[in-house]
Amino acid sequence: MLLPKLADYFPVNNAMAELYGGWLEGPYFKVIFSQGAMTDQINLANSFLKDNGFETEIHEGDFNDDLEIEVDLITFSYRTLGGNMLLFIYEQPLMSQPIDSLIELIRLFRDERDWKEFHTAKNLAMAVSSEAGELLDLFLWDRGDNPDRQKISNEIADIFIYLLLLSKELEVDVLNSVIEKIKTNAGKYPVEKSKGIAKKYNEL
Repeated sequence: MLLPKLADYFPVNNAMAELYGGWLEGPYFKVIFSQGAMTDQINLANSFLKDNGFETEIHEGDFNDDLEIEVDLITFSYRTLGGNMLLFIYEQPLMSQPIDSLIELIRLFRDERDWKEFHTAKNLAMAVSSEAGELLDLFLWDRGDNPDRQKISNEIADIFIYLLLLSKELEVDVLNSVIEKIKTNAGKYPVEKSKGIAKKYNEL
């Protein structure tokens, strides 16, 4: 699967980080290079960075006495105990919006398969409705005793994927839209009038 370059994208969870052969820990994406001697590991780390859109390159003589070097938002650390090169990439705010990251991952999946021509705004809106219907079907005649959470999870994911693609197609900022909508709803439904009451704002 074609992945977005790490220079333009920051994994938002470990499942995504694993696609790059690394993991998340605190504000870092981390990956280990353990093959060969130190020079070989540095070469592997540099190749990894180049393949992922970074311009940084280091050499064995760049390390300080602690066998560590920090360049821009990247830290290289050579651990003598295990003989491994450990590469840290800091979380970068401009690259780490979860929604943007998901949209990019979905877009790459779609474009690899040449499906973009089918994803008009109209078709995507209809797909949202169709997937919502499939979610509703899972609750038909259900008494709530033992819902199939895996199927529910799959349908929610489908709905969300189409919503994100629709927002991309129409250039809608999903996060900002949600925030603005909450602000609007807060004005329509003040706590003192709407708390515990299931009525529309014009009925309060």
